[in-house]
Amino acid sequence: MMDYVDIEDLRRMVRQEGCFIRWTGRSASGSFQVIVQSSDGTRRKYECDPFSWPLPHPITNRLRFEEANEGSPVIEACSPPDETMFKEARRASVFGVNIGGDCELGACKKYSSIEACTMAYDIETRMDKTREGGFALIDSDILSIACRCSCGLEFYTSTEDSSSSSEMVSKLLSSMLDHSPLWTIGWNSYNFDNECMRYHCSSELKTLFLVSRTGAFSKPTYGSIINIPGTYNVDLQLYMVKSLYKFRSFKLGDVAKDMGVTDKMKMPVMQEGVNAEELRNYNLNDCTVTLDIWKKEKIEYIIPSLALCTSSPVYDCSRYVTGTLAPLGYSSYSVSRGCLIQWSTCSTLQSYSGGYVMEPVRGVHKDIFVCDFKSMYPAIMASCNINPHSFSTRPSVIGEENGAVRVTEKTTEVCIEDKVATFDNGTPSIMSQFMTFLITERDACRDSLPMYAKSIKVLSNSVYGSLGYSNSTLYSPTCAAAITAIGRHCIKLARRFFTREGLTVIYGDTDSCMVRSDGSRENTAEKARAALDKLHSHFSTTSLHMMKMEVEAHYAKGIMTDKKRYCMLRTDGSTKKVGISLSRKDVSGLCRLAATVSIEALFAENRSNTIDHIARFISAVSSLAVGGNLTLSDVSRYAKKDGMSCYAYPHADGEIRYVPEAEAVLTGTVDCDIGKVLKSVAEEIERFTIPCRVGSVSDIMRASTVEAW
Repeated sequence: MMDYVDIEDLRRMVRQEGCFIRWTGRSASGSFQVIVQSSDGTRRKYECDPFSWPLPHPITNRLRFEEANEGSPVIEACSPPDETMFKEARRASVFGVNIGGDCELGACKKYSSIEACTMAYDIETRMDKTREGGFALIDSDILSIACRCSCGLEFYTSTEDSSSSSEMVSKLLSSMLDHSPLWTIGWNSYNFDNECMRYHCSSELKTLFLVSRTGAFSKPTYGSIINIPGTYNVDLQLYMVKSLYKFRSFKLGDVAKDMGVTDKMKMPVMQEGVNAEELRNYNLNDCTVTLDIWKKEKIEYIIPSLALCTSSPVYDCSRYVTGTLAPLGYSSYSVSRGCLIQWSTCSTLQSYSGGYVMEPVRGVHKDIFVCDFKSMYPAIMASCNINPHSFSTRPSVIGEENGAVRVTEKTTEVCIEDKVATFDNGTPSIMSQFMTFLITERDACRDSLPMYAKSIKVLSNSVYGSLGYSNSTLYSPTCAAAITAIGRHCIKLARRFFTREGLTVIYGDTDSCMVRSDGSRENTAEKARAALDKLHSHFSTTSLHMMKMEVEAHYAKGIMTDKKRYCMLRTDGSTKKVGISLSRKDVSGLCRLAATVSIEALFAENRSNTIDHIARFISAVSSLAVGGNLTLSDVSRYAKKDGMSCYAYPHADGEIRYVPEAEAVLTGTVDCDIGKVLKSVAEEIERFTIPCRVGSVSDIMRASTVEAW
């Protein structure tokens, strides 16, 4: 019989006995469990009920929602209403009972790393039955299962030593139970590996799989989590996708190449009679690659750091369920200060504009300074006291423009469609105190504790996001619309101050302005600082007193082609590209090269060098085309055809030809439609040269001193 503990027992173990919380979660039996580890490594498992824990602080204030539906039920609680399988873990996290937690209320706790094993696992299946995209179905027979642990442990089983898929799954789960790593990680494991194993495993082992939502509310998808008490199961691909990592694709091999870790091996033929040694090496290699990515990104630290900072369960953070992170962090902070939230429902749907994006001054510019508002939306919430619990509204009148903002020393008025909302910062709310705390705490540790600072940034941004998300328990459409309107007001105001100092604002997007002048670099920097000083002086007399804009970066040159599409050249020769990808797979190799050449040419010292550089490239491509020397890599784009990965290119007969990836010889020449190929290359070049006033391809060839073919 497992011992039962309450919150005071846990606090005593952590405070007086030097123990730490290793794991929390719901067991297969349905009870909520906490695993506590002592300094000598001994682990003890307890059952508890977080919903029975008393509040340690007297309640001095109750927070209602201004936009609650009339007559809707109100639930007064220290955590948001929750009927999911994670409700106990979420309530416990609010109380600080979390991995490495201190068992106390309050957001933004720091995580001290726990030395523990991480086990990467991967399964391989027969490919007789596949779904769209060439992926196996979950009922496909398992050929092998492999594991590699950070401690050096290796596990492998296949059809050679197991009689069935069910037996292989049983062996893997037994290995995990025996080894008891803190983390088990896979790639696309929730939706495939785990689902496949749950399908094949014996009925008594199915209880070790927890079926959970893995996608957004608007497009829900479901997968399986391996639910072994004491071990967190993370789908590394899902985490990286939802935490907005930037990769050309999220195939394991592509991510490995982009990150510079162990290369992923080429898949052997997954059919009857697959080569046993090839299968073993391939299966274990996938584990190695996944483990390499996990280690390189230090995700075994990032996920629990985010969990403690946001007062959220590890599984919410590993699945990046940002809709719960903000309400939980805000709840824990509020209750720690004696404020209890009266949760209710708001069903008002309201559309509103986002950040202000300026029309760019297209072309090539020199000595560009980027000036950026620090934590714009959190600062607006803190400074103007934007919070869902206390604001007033009145009907708008004729002449009040939607989105218009008026500020005084103590109030902020925002016209939102048919009403005007007023926020008074004379008495700061618990929400404004929370946002001020997040901004201050992040600034204090930005350099010394970068991972912790990043966790705070995720939390602060999630609060704004939750206010505008209709399925969030913090949903307040008026607050969300007010925040973006004030943001637009601030960026337009900044542009006016820059212009008054004689600077040209060549572009601006949401919270930043790019400025230049006709003077020297030093003169431009001096003007930018003068404009910012005057802007801050203006803000200091209004409710926007916390708004701060800083010079964030200087670039030697920049190419502006369109909104959210530009390329900047740093003084060290490296580039920053936004909206411009030189590794796009939806265009041919020649088009990708054309983009690279165009950018390099536009950064040349004078116009004639730019024209000649591009002209030489056009001439070389034309010569290759006429000589029949264009390769499949030159003219094809990566595509899907009948569920298979392939390379598509325009054939000389006018049809699109598809070459399966497995059969493709990228360096081999092909009989292509030269006209279509050259037209696509010209269009790619002109995406850069026309906005930069260099002209069309024909203009470039006429102006060039290079002898064209």
